Amino acid sequence: MRETLITFGALLALAACTTSPEVPAASATRDSTPPTETASADAPIPDQCRAAERQSWVGRSVDSLPVASHGENRRVVCTTCARTEDYRSDRLNIDFDAGTRRIVKVSCG
Repeated sequence: MRETLITFGALLALAACTTSPEVPAASATRDSTPPTETASADAPIPDQCRAAERQSWVGRSVDSLPVASHGENRRVVCTTCARTEDYRSDRLNIDFDAGTRRIVKVSCG
């Protein structure tokens, strides 16, 4: 009996930790107008890492890259190498082909 009560108490505690899914609103109360575009969606994304200025690097050898300036956030990685998926708008990504060591893409992220 005591084991049953302990098990029931543990299950009750776990159930209290879960969240219930949101119930969708009734179709009669839904707004039939499409959502409007926000101003931020139309605004251009600034080139914080200055990738546009460095597009001339594409096709060059990765070994010929200039030394990064102080404070520049730069990631140089081969196209088939593992990398983190975090996005940082101020980071300059330089992707190169591991076989040829030629730069194939310069982008922010």
